[in-house]
Amino acid sequence: MMLLSCSLSCSREEQTVEDGVLDGARIDGQSILRLNGPWKFVPGRFLSPEEAEALGEEDYVRTLIPGDWTTNLEKRPISSRGFGTYLLKVRDLPLFYENRTFAIDVRAVSTAYRLIIDGTTIARNGSLAIEGRHSRPDGSRRISLFQIDAGQRESLILFHVSNYEDLAGGFWSAPMMGPEEEIIAQSQRRTGLDFLLFGSLMIMGLYHLVLYLHRRGSLELILFAGLCMTLAVRSLLTGERVLYQFDWFIVHRLEYLTFFLSVALVPAYFERIYPDEYSRRIGHGIAAICGLFALSLFAPAVYYTRLLVPFQIFLILVIAYCLSGVVLSAWRRRDQAFLFVSGSLVFCFAALNDVLYNIGIVMTGESNLAPVGLIAFVLFQSSLLAAMFARAFKAVEELTMNLKRQSDSFARFVPGEFIQVLSRTDVSDVELGDARNIPMSVFFSDIRQFTEMSEHLGAQEIIQFLNDYLQRVEPHITGNGGFVDKFVGDAIMALFQDRIRSRQDSVKAGLDILTELADINRMRALTGSRPIAIGIGIHYGNVMLGTIGSQTRLDTTAVGDTVNTAARIETLTKLYRTEMLISQDVLGTQTDLMGPGTEASETGDRDFTSVVGADGIRPLDVVRLRGKTRPIQIYEVFQHRSEKDKDQILKQRPRFEEGRLLYVNKDFSGAAALFRDLARTSPSEHVYRLYYSRARRYEESPPGDDWDGVHSVR
Repeated sequence: MMLLSCSLSCSREEQTVEDGVLDGARIDGQSILRLNGPWKFVPGRFLSPEEAEALGEEDYVRTLIPGDWTTNLEKRPISSRGFGTYLLKVRDLPLFYENRTFAIDVRAVSTAYRLIIDGTTIARNGSLAIEGRHSRPDGSRRISLFQIDAGQRESLILFHVSNYEDLAGGFWSAPMMGPEEEIIAQSQRRTGLDFLLFGSLMIMGLYHLVLYLHRRGSLELILFAGLCMTLAVRSLLTGERVLYQFDWFIVHRLEYLTFFLSVALVPAYFERIYPDEYSRRIGHGIAAICGLFALSLFAPAVYYTRLLVPFQIFLILVIAYCLSGVVLSAWRRRDQAFLFVSGSLVFCFAALNDVLYNIGIVMTGESNLAPVGLIAFVLFQSSLLAAMFARAFKAVEELTMNLKRQSDSFARFVPGEFIQVLSRTDVSDVELGDARNIPMSVFFSDIRQFTEMSEHLGAQEIIQFLNDYLQRVEPHITGNGGFVDKFVGDAIMALFQDRIRSRQDSVKAGLDILTELADINRMRALTGSRPIAIGIGIHYGNVMLGTIGSQTRLDTTAVGDTVNTAARIETLTKLYRTEMLISQDVLGTQTDLMGPGTEASETGDRDFTSVVGADGIRPLDVVRLRGKTRPIQIYEVFQHRSEKDKDQILKQRPRFEEGRLLYVNKDFSGAAALFRDLARTSPSEHVYRLYYSRARRYEESPPGDDWDGVHSVR
């Protein structure tokens, strides 16, 4: 598209100067005129106006402006270092030019000059010299004013120029001449554009630098930030050459440095954006070569400027490499390739326009589109990065949601409370071997005769039955501050962390489950299904929580004597045919609920009756579990039972405790008689028959003298 546009609309700009002569008719008194074309140049002499008027054809060469004096039309060999005089004669000035003030805008002259118009010196830049040791370069631009006197029909413009530092002497930009107000207005516009470009690029660079500080892994951000800030500084070195009002030797090196640095940054940035289209090794090689060129800046200017042409040849190869990646990204339809290609082409078009304009070929009629193209390039690239990061952020959001769903799913296997107990904030922080030993209430529940029940159900029906049951039971555990450690078939193991009312909470959870079970059985009765019976056992003490397994298979577990004891207490519900048993350690120091022959636990909560009521619990027995030496007082919680059952139990409680006291004191005959009467009165209370059978056995075969009234469970 650029080539087609160029071929259709490009034309060579008309030269205003011909063989050192400017026709005054070209100056309309309103517009600005570029003084481009072949000027007369006399090497090795600083001419006075009189000497200039007396020149013969063999005394000068014709040199194109813009350009250096070595490329003269006569192809006469002239040293790039030295001095000389440029001549321009303006002829046939119109009468209306009289007594008007004109301005001449001079920029980018290598490297010092003196401007003389009609014998009057109106501008100096740097220090002219016929020997290098006396020269002082100055690259700043200057606007000089002059006036055409009344009756004046010709004007002679002389430029004395010397160069001992730059690559070659001459004009890198054609002088501009026109009305004072037009020249000044144009200069202000271009200076404003330079500062606008500087500010825009610097803000863009700082913005992406801050982004990089928050995303250290995104090197494309720091590369783009560096490119923007490098181009921002360079915008004040070219164009209106704002920074050249400072020391030439420093500013000139800075101009070269920004050139080398920008060439190194562009391929590196492109490689980070499209790594499949660009080679990292080639990018590193380009950066290394640019670094070597940059080292030359420590040498005097006369040496490092000679490397400009080799570097420009190298730059052509870099541009070809970058454009090949641009084409590939578009061909392969890479993500955001449209923005990438568009920005690159807009900048190339603007740069091509300015290059062609400076060599006399017109594309658009504007000579300063490169800053606009640069802004467009940066905006396109910034939009590309924003689009890529927006897509990346969206992907992160989706991954976060997926991770949350996975975490929530994992929490169904590993309770969040378990992770908190291990002092971890997330499941990913849990490691093999993490463990803590803390006091907890351990809750066990099991369905009675589940094996027999499952024999009449299919596999799918068993799973459905268990899920329906567990889904209705589990909320009562979590609702009372506990969490399910594991489901083992039809059994539930839950844990309640030690805190105020933690033991009451575990008992409250058991009562809520038994109430829920009554509702479940009422529904099952309507369908003719067999009612469900469960047993609940609760014990309190230190529990070891931790992770076990291997690096590839990890599981959480709770182990210790407390867990083992709680499981044993749950099995005792089958022996006593009760639904809920708790240990003395759960009851704590509630001495008013203790039975004969028991001692208060050292730990516990005093307000236990707030959960089970004053008459919802009774001491049942003192047992010694297999493998244990310490006896345990167990209690039956019957708060959930019908009012009739509770009234019967409370009515018989004094006689039951009397019978237990006789039993402990080895009066087995009296105890047997009392328990026999209780069993006849309440045949549904299996505990009476159990005590009766024990008393009868000991009556017939008395225990030894070391017998302490504790029932040993085998």
